[in-house]
Amino acid sequence: MAAKKFNDSLPSGATILWYEIIKVLGKGGFGITYLAKDTNLDQLVAIKEYLPSAFASRDNTERVMPNSPEAEETFRWGLDRFLTEARTVARFRHPHIVKVLSFFEDHNTAYMVMEYAEGKGLDAILKQRKTLTESQLRQLTNPLLSALETLHKTGFIHRDLKPANIMIRKDGKPIILDFGSAREALGDGDQQMTSLLTLGYSPFEQYDSSGARQGPWTDIYAMGAVLYHAVTGKKPMDAALRINAKLRNQQDPMLPAVDVCSDGYSKPFLAAIDHALGVLETDRPQCIEDWKKALFDGQATKPGKAAQKPSSKQPSTKPSTKRVAQEKPAAEAAVTSSPKVEETKPVADKAESVEAASSAKRESASATAKEEKRAEADASQDENRERAKSSNTTAGPKKKNPWRSFIASINDFGTVSNGQPAADKGAAAETKQTAAASAASQSAEQEAPKIPQSDTPCPEDPQLGDQWQEPITGLTFVWAPEGHFLMGSHRGVLGWRSDEAPAHPVSLDGFWICKTPVTWGAWNQVMRLNGLRERKDVDPDLPASGIGWEDAQSYIRNFSRVAPARFRLRLPREAEWEFAARAGSDAPFYFGEDMTLLDEHAWYTQNAFDQPHGVGQKAPNALGLHDMLGNVWEWVEDWYSEGYYKKCEGGVSNPRGAPFGDVRVSRGGSWRSPVKACRVAYRNRVSPTSKSPTLGMRLVLETDA
Repeated sequence: MAAKKFNDSLPSGATILWYEIIKVLGKGGFGITYLAKDTNLDQLVAIKEYLPSAFASRDNTERVMPNSPEAEETFRWGLDRFLTEARTVARFRHPHIVKVLSFFEDHNTAYMVMEYAEGKGLDAILKQRKTLTESQLRQLTNPLLSALETLHKTGFIHRDLKPANIMIRKDGKPIILDFGSAREALGDGDQQMTSLLTLGYSPFEQYDSSGARQGPWTDIYAMGAVLYHAVTGKKPMDAALRINAKLRNQQDPMLPAVDVCSDGYSKPFLAAIDHALGVLETDRPQCIEDWKKALFDGQATKPGKAAQKPSSKQPSTKPSTKRVAQEKPAAEAAVTSSPKVEETKPVADKAESVEAASSAKRESASATAKEEKRAEADASQDENRERAKSSNTTAGPKKKNPWRSFIASINDFGTVSNGQPAADKGAAAETKQTAAASAASQSAEQEAPKIPQSDTPCPEDPQLGDQWQEPITGLTFVWAPEGHFLMGSHRGVLGWRSDEAPAHPVSLDGFWICKTPVTWGAWNQVMRLNGLRERKDVDPDLPASGIGWEDAQSYIRNFSRVAPARFRLRLPREAEWEFAARAGSDAPFYFGEDMTLLDEHAWYTQNAFDQPHGVGQKAPNALGLHDMLGNVWEWVEDWYSEGYYKKCEGGVSNPRGAPFGDVRVSRGGSWRSPVKACRVAYRNRVSPTSKSPTLGMRLVLETDA
């Protein structure tokens, strides 16, 4: 058979370093994959070349060049994502994940060298055979789900699972290919959207180019779509058509597998496939472990229909393909042990609480651990409660969400649904159950921590200088009134970097911002009220540190479960952080230009003795905020974009930053930072999965009138 020929592909016989191109294996919108020979080791390899055809092409010197000056930034951004993907996948050593051997830059682009596995794509197999048996699919799926679990535990998601990206080797082992992280980086504009999705396999949340709602459930949908194709012989319907019907309260136009494939497949297996294909991300299993139970053990639960959406930016473990690379100071990229963020799902009613308490006294430690994992997964479904606008904003009995289904509880007396026994086990058993439940209820009431209440209400019409102590965390919040300021910096300032330019006018509404970074004391208080594990080995006055971006989101969700509905916490947006830090100053530091005064205001590399210090010990800024500079880097809500300020040159109001990206932003410097990194305009880009000991957080409080 003649070798495939594609425009812009390298010709057979071309060499890159010591790799000799043999032929093209395939081409997509964002790259070309070649079969090549490693002339050093005398073995075949597969080489993936970054070449986004919509933005770049090859010139007559074999260099890959952006098609226009306007495409340069997008091309570079995607190139960065491609290298991030290579670095990330290279860390994985799993028999069912394609092995990345090396990666490098050449010809003005990048290359990923992978093991070459001979075999057949699942797409070719399904084209030939139409369907596979349940036995074949079980053998195929189990190792693939094991591979996905490995990815998800590291905070990474594939986002491009489909039959074409699953290869069956000659020895029968399946392998996941072609990680799609570089694809989403280029999703800026409606005209490109269809090229960023695989219709039928991509869930609806992937239509959002920000990636904010994606997580393990995204890969679960895609894998469910692969299985749906394999049992029905047809590709699933596009998720956009399905969500359209849902929004119109119409029946799902895609027939469930359990109705289409009555013969040859067990109902629990088909039901698990349908569960994975829930239109909303909250309708699906939230982690691979739960889905595997339903798929292989028949332990299916009804889809959790909640109106809440998972956190961004994953998830949750917030799985994401975020870059594990932090801007200098490089020493701050060190990762140490960090707090495990746990979450608990809200108890639907007293009956459920009784059953949970009763069950907890009987279940083993391993069962408890599983319940905690399930609670963490379910917790991601509550994200929207922080953002939802409700007509009833006062604290009080909450209406049950029509999208939420009760999770069945299993105990010694049988299955319980909505707090009621599924079957009558006899009068003796009923009496025994009632007595146990009553005892458990009394015990739970005695042990339940009391939610602190404030004697002083939060000011309804706050003014400059107003402060209010939030009773649950014990943190004090300061009112930053609405105002205007010049965000960013200009060339000539100490440590200036191009991503701080141009300085541009910003207008902001007023907001409550925490007087100090979140402390371990405030961290433990929220954990305690949720019945979760506290950090006993830390000074409560130290800033909570070693916290990833998703850990911050989990803390916020845990707060929302015990706080009145009218109060919500979130990370500050980057513009809010800089506005609060400047406190009216336009100098490099909020206290002026004299860097020798930094000792009075910040813990940094020259005075911190290589450790964080208790909050509030240094002088505050004009707004009354402590530790805005130094001590710990503070996460903000925004994605990092080097060129975002250029889009804001004419002025912006309440900006939220770039709509998507690889990395997040942290601000303020830390106890390891040099002077230049403690400037109010300094932007530190950092992977949201990073848990550097220098990373902490400061929060914004939102409140309904």
